[in-house]
Amino acid sequence: MKLSDNLKRLREEKSLTQEMVAQSLNVSRQAVSNWEQGKRYPDAIMLIQISEFYGVPVDDLLKSDRDYAKALVIDKARFEEVLFIGTQILMMITIYFWNDVPGMVFIFMGCILVSAYTDEVCEYIEWGLNNIKIKK
Repeated sequence: MKLSDNLKRLREEKSLTQEMVAQSLNVSRQAVSNWEQGKRYPDAIMLIQISEFYGVPVDDLLKSDRDYAKALVIDKARFEEVLFIGTQILMMITIYFWNDVPGMVFIFMGCILVSAYTDEVCEYIEWGLNNIKIKK
């Protein structure tokens, strides 16, 4: 989320109008509207006042939405479970269609390697998802 989105979200969470925020910060309602629409940005001193008003650190105003970031974190236990089931399905398909035991062994070994490095694989996937999020 951008600063403008965070400002609007915080105001709405506290059930405040733009006019109420403007009066509390001694600015015009148009200034608050411009901040929330991303047309203009508050200066550094005003950012500090805004953070004190909402009771959040300045860097939380500037950072992405934490709920969205949490949604991108991969549940490692679930990943291992899906990997295990996926491996079994892949091995059954390999045996049924190709009767290829050596192929099945290579698939199984690959899945064992991936499961041995689950943390690294999950971190790599999370890194990729975060890069995709940043590019949007």
